[in-house]
Amino acid sequence: MVLKVGHRSLLRQVVPVATPRRNALLGGSWSAAVPKALSEEPLVLLPVFFLILALTDGLGEEPAWRGFALPRLLTRHNALVASLIVGVFWALWHLPLLWTEGATRFQEPVWPIFVDNTAKSVLFTWVFLNTRGSLLLAILLHAATNLFRVSPGATSPGDFTLPLLAAGGKWLVVLVLIMTAGPSLVRGARSEALYNPTGNGRVGNID
Repeated sequence: MVLKVGHRSLLRQVVPVATPRRNALLGGSWSAAVPKALSEEPLVLLPVFFLILALTDGLGEEPAWRGFALPRLLTRHNALVASLIVGVFWALWHLPLLWTEGATRFQEPVWPIFVDNTAKSVLFTWVFLNTRGSLLLAILLHAATNLFRVSPGATSPGDFTLPLLAAGGKWLVVLVLIMTAGPSLVRGARSEALYNPTGNGRVGNID
């Protein structure tokens, strides 16, 4: 099963907009939930910020997560299990943000980042598989999720409504994917490798 790029683009637009809407419906602040890229910066600068994030956050992480770890895990586990393993290590990588003053997740408990990153990892894997292992699109998706703050921090000390809504939205999408694309996510390990240890860089068939 291969999903068209247009549908993935729609998901990237819907998730960041839906989260502040849910937050407002539950009595939270819409302005606190809207990504800063949409509320504080001129829209003409969005491509510049996107490029910066792609070259820093995306290029700085995705060669490890989706370029190295995920393909190897897929030779031993199904896509769902491999995603959850990557998600745990992805969360561990970001734990220092919980103790970094000024960071979005400063002074958060440990558990929200694990709930969020494991769900996000499944979504990244799904895009990765349905683009035949495109590391470039993984990098661009990483930049987009950071630009539009799809993993927001608490809006005030001790108020985790917004991050929980964001994580819940991701897990809802994961459940929809499991129901609609289940065979490609929970079938056995992919011995065809996606990663080819001979070094020719070719991606195996994921249909």
